[in-house]
Amino acid sequence: MVSWHVYWPGYDPFWYYNTPDCQGRIDFYNVSGVPFFRTDGWLPSNASTLPLHFDYETAIDTPVSMTITGLFDTNTGHLDFNVTASTGEALPTGSYRLYVTLTETDLYFAGSNGVTNHPNTMRDCFPDYNGTVANFTGGFPQTVNYAGSTDLDPTFDWDKCRLVAWVQDTSGQKKVQQSIAKFVTDMGDLTAVDSALPEAMLLGQCYPNPFNPSTTIPLNVKRAGAARLDIVGADGRLVRTLLQGDLPAGTRNVTWDGTDAEGVGVASGVYLARLHSADGVQSKRLILMK
Repeated sequence: MVSWHVYWPGYDPFWYYNTPDCQGRIDFYNVSGVPFFRTDGWLPSNASTLPLHFDYETAIDTPVSMTITGLFDTNTGHLDFNVTASTGEALPTGSYRLYVTLTETDLYFAGSNGVTNHPNTMRDCFPDYNGTVANFTGGFPQTVNYAGSTDLDPTFDWDKCRLVAWVQDTSGQKKVQQSIAKFVTDMGDLTAVDSALPEAMLLGQCYPNPFNPSTTIPLNVKRAGAARLDIVGADGRLVRTLLQGDLPAGTRNVTWDGTDAEGVGVASGVYLARLHSADGVQSKRLILMK
């Protein structure tokens, strides 16, 4: 028996860049070749009906809200990110997952079908094509998070790369409840993080990192002075102040237990340990994974 992928996709550089995740998504939708276009798992027999179906589905209200926050280093291509999906009420009966992908758009390749421009080409899936289980049951609100990091391939056009995430029912018609997308260059800038540090106060590498439930933040104070150590979210929001006042010379370790100023545990995601002193601001990124 000859399997379908012997004769498709042929030579496709985007397919071969990440064959496992491409194959996984193809198998999920149970398609055997191209061109296929499915909306919520529905395969139209007439392409002209697709816009009508799309408009109908997008007009349906959903209780799911989503956010993407992150930090991107425009020098190295390193990306730390957090995707959150929340709902304040029950969803239709199903088996839901949170999917996160990295895409690159407006790619040129002269395909055998005459298509030369390829929008929103999938580059990577997080943690893979299976996504993350979303158990939206019990008391509400319910939330599912995925926190991750990756280094963008230097051959990619980083200005054209974005994270795309969606919540989808993996059973039945595979309906999508909500989706979100964000260009990586629109996220917080990591360019200045981990750069050359001043001599008077040094903020060391936090450990463990990623962490759960707590992490240690080392400080080396070479010259006494006033300082403040904050934990901030990837969106710049102050989460908690761990240390504030005059610091004597010497070394010390500060522990963060993953809680905010009220002692409430924060969600999985990307955070910054940020030290303010007379020398300026130093930051180290943290990833909380629950």
